[in-house]
Amino acid sequence: MEKYLNSVTKESPQKIMNYLDNSIYKIKRKDGKFGIGFFCYIKYHNRKIPILITNYKIIDENYY
Repeated sequence: MEKYLNSVTKESPQKIMNYLDNSIYKIKRKDGKFGIGFFCYIKYHNRKIPILITNYKIIDENYY
């Protein structure tokens, strides 16, 4: 049974809302453009790597 997902509890929707409230951000550029990005972790070789996911038009080569 380890391969199956856990059942939904009363706390599950609250955890999801907490994640949404604290992980999604509005990104403002100096030229007035803005977009949405969110932070999450990617597991790689037993490490949790924090990353920002956003649109390529918001963070491009000129933004670096």
